[in-house]
Amino acid sequence: MARVFDRRGSQYLESPSTAGILGPPFWVALWFRVDEWWGEQALFFLGSRQTLQSYYAVVAKEDGTIAAVSVGPTDGRGEARLADPLEGGRWYPAVACWPSTQRRSIHLPAGQALHEGRVAVPYVDRLAVGRFSTALPSGYLSGAVARVCIGVGSPTAEQIEAILRGVDPRLVFRLGVLRVFLPLCGGDYDVLGRASFVAGGMPGWDKDPLSVTPSAAGLVIPSGTEEQHYRWASTKAGQVFVPQALAGQVQVPGVQAGMIWG
Repeated sequence: MARVFDRRGSQYLESPSTAGILGPPFWVALWFRVDEWWGEQALFFLGSRQTLQSYYAVVAKEDGTIAAVSVGPTDGRGEARLADPLEGGRWYPAVACWPSTQRRSIHLPAGQALHEGRVAVPYVDRLAVGRFSTALPSGYLSGAVARVCIGVGSPTAEQIEAILRGVDPRLVFRLGVLRVFLPLCGGDYDVLGRASFVAGGMPGWDKDPLSVTPSAAGLVIPSGTEEQHYRWASTKAGQVFVPQALAGQVQVPGVQAGMIWG
């Protein structure tokens, strides 16, 4: 399942709580589908109430490319942008990273891009999906977003690869790393309990299961019904989130059945 947004209806999700994301290093993972390429659409936005023109964002551009963007109040704009355009109407997983104010990167199965250049964003306390903020109404999304995850620190190449293969982020990272996770399976809730989201403009629901594009074709992400069967399990390394199907098989961090732990 996923949340579907129509820019003509000014549809979005927003939370005043950012679960302690104060700035780099942090990263965002999400699934997205763009149904209509136009302007610069916000898939994800993390910004400041005090300085609305200052933010971090994952954006879809008019030419079909995706970028990780930083905009600062005094030092302008910097972005890491993937040059190859994507197809409309198809699902893609993405991971955007901000390891420092000097660097940002965007990762899709097709490749990655890095950008150097300082852009310092103030304290952030506004989080949105499907638009930039109330200050930038032109940035609404025409498409869908699912499985939004925010974490602190800098993920490894192996962890990024796992997310792009469709592995649940709760199977990839320790709980202390994850700050927000929105499965968007029948509700706008953060399963980690740190953020509270409200929907604006009555966005719809896409009930079809997600599949990885373009790599690992055929890998299907759990539907909303299956998501309800997840449970917490405890290991020597701390708590991890595991499907019911893996109950009793959780080990200390390492690699098990192709999934990365820790």
